Amino acid sequence: MVLSVRLWLTPVLVLCILLLAPMLTARTEDLDLEVAILVDRASKLHSMGVNTTNVVEKLSSAVEAYEHGDFEKAWAHLNEARKIVEELEKGAGEAYSRLLLLKVATVALLASIPIAVYLLLPRAYLYLWFRVRRKWVVR
Repeated sequence: MVLSVRLWLTPVLVLCILLLAPMLTARTEDLDLEVAILVDRASKLHSMGVNTTNVVEKLSSAVEAYEHGDFEKAWAHLNEARKIVEELEKGAGEAYSRLLLLKVATVALLASIPIAVYLLLPRAYLYLWFRVRRKWVVR
C-alpha cells in the first residue's frame, strides 16, 4: 500500500511542480520588466533635475526582497516606487524649467563678466590714479 501511494504521488508532485514553474517564472519576468520600466522612468526624471533618491531606495528594496524570495514584499515596494514616480512626473516640468532658468542665468552672468571688466576696469584705473596723484604739485 505504501509503495503504491509513493508510485502514485511522485508523478503527481512532479506534474504539479512542472505546472507551477512557468507561473513563477512569468511572475518574476513581470517583476523584472516592471523594475526596468521604473528605472528608465527614474533616470529620465533624474536627467530633468528631479531628486529620485526615494525611488531608487524603493527599487533597491524591491530587488533585495525579490532576491530573498519574498515576491509580495517586492511587489509592494514596486507599487510604492510607481506611486512616487507618478507624483514626481507631475512636478517634473516645473523642476526642469527651474533647472533650465538657472543654467541660462549662470551663462548670462558668466558672459557679462568680460563685458563689465572691459567697461569698468579703465574707469576704475583712472579714478584710482587721479585719487592717488591729486596732491601732487606740478612745477
